[in-house]
Amino acid sequence: MSKHYVLDREEEALAEDLVASGRFANVDEVVREGMRLIGEQERQAIRTLDDLREAWEAGINSGEPVDADQVFDRLSAKYDAMARMRSR
Repeated sequence: MSKHYVLDREEEALAEDLVASGRFANVDEVVREGMRLIGEQERQAIRTLDDLREAWEAGINSGEPVDADQVFDRLSAKYDAMARMRSR
């Protein structure tokens, strides 16, 4: 499949600099690498979104919610008691 794509001046200059540096043999390789990186980013974004959906679902299915203040009060009492036991 051969297509023609137009790069703006900045993109073209970057591509030419990458070729001149020897990192890529030609501009086509630069474009292919750019497409590979975009594909990789898209796949990672999908994985992240899937992970977030899974975590959301796990949270929904984890049981009745507990008020955060109650949890923090209980933890504070627990650690205060532990500190008192250690100081004896």
